[in-house]
Amino acid sequence: MSNPLNGKFNANQDKIRDFFPHYSNFISCIPNVKDINDKKFLIDAQVGAMKVTVNGELVDYKMAEDNYSATMKVLGPGVTITITTSFIPRNNEVSWTSEYKLEGAMVMMLGQTLQNTVETMINQTAECIKNKLS
Repeated sequence: MSNPLNGKFNANQDKIRDFFPHYSNFISCIPNVKDINDKKFLIDAQVGAMKVTVNGELVDYKMAEDNYSATMKVLGPGVTITITTSFIPRNNEVSWTSEYKLEGAMVMMLGQTLQNTVETMINQTAECIKNKLS
């Protein structure tokens, strides 16, 4: 897995209780997501100068006490990306940590450009959640 990305933000308690129990809320915050069919979806992504539409799936969404964890797989041309993000709401604050794994023939060729794209999308997802919970 990658070096973890993490952050925290202030949030409204009522909005936290309404948001996290429903995995569809998490999926709706993935940047450029479309054609959502339960836990499967498409993502329009830009990796450097290349625009691609990739398949995504939320393969696991766990709730334990007040901790939530989402794992999704993204399948693109020659690349499989697994991203796991954990959210820990405490009082009026949400802490999050996200790690990802890149696999496939194109990973070495795309290198840092692919990593930057994945990290940007993770941060955009967290920012969307923050905005929905403020």
